Amino acid sequence: MKRKADTRGSSKLLCRNETKILKQERWLPDIRTGRWTLKYEERFRKGPGLNYPGEVTAEAGTEAMILEVRCLSVSVWGRTQDGWLCLYMSGTWYVE
Repeated sequence: MKRKADTRGSSKLLCRNETKILKQERWLPDIRTGRWTLKYEERFRKGPGLNYPGEVTAEAGTEAMILEVRCLSVSVWGRTQDGWLCLYMSGTWYVE
């Protein structure tokens, strides 16, 4: 992964899938670990991605401490102690 800049929220991160060759490189926001606030109601998932089941629902306005960040093809996911949350997907921010 290559970082273009280090400013929170305004930089982008080039995510490349190391096991497959992507037809197109995608630029995703460089989201850091730390405390974030959910903009929408969201489910804590067992893993990063919509294919993982959602267990508990978090209300909009909930503060989440992101411990780890993972980039997928068009999304960025954050791990909390309660599960994984979508932070950004296809141009939409789910946290602030």
